[in-house]
Amino acid sequence: MICENRSKGGKKRKPWSEPGGIPRVIAQAPVQVSAPASPASRQFTCDSLSGKIFQLCDGVPRVYFTSANSSSSSIIRIANDTKGSMKAVIELQRGDAVEGVIEQGQQVSFDVPSISRLSISSSGEGGISKGNYTIRIRREAK
Repeated sequence: MICENRSKGGKKRKPWSEPGGIPRVIAQAPVQVSAPASPASRQFTCDSLSGKIFQLCDGVPRVYFTSANSSSSSIIRIANDTKGSMKAVIELQRGDAVEGVIEQGQQVSFDVPSISRLSISSSGEGGISKGNYTIRIRREAK
């Protein structure tokens, strides 16, 4: 019985080769690869914006972004660089909201279907809250 490219004596067999040690190449018919069907000419564009968070730690929400038109999806990243915590409220185009708390030294990302508004409030020590945010918006090109 021969298995795993070994002969009866347990020695590995060498690949077939032409005289002089040149491996033999067996010609094969070319393989036809068809491209997947493209979506019905839908194209998307990505916009990115970022900004600094600098506000009092008084618990009052401040609006950092408001969208004028709808988007397909958004990724929001918020980083908290101060003592205390930040609360992010991401309002969506369909009317509901996503909320999240960003603790000291954390960086949190939110993946939402379509952003309408981003507001942040902060509370804690120090009196001033600092950080940054980045928003990537994916829209269908028209």
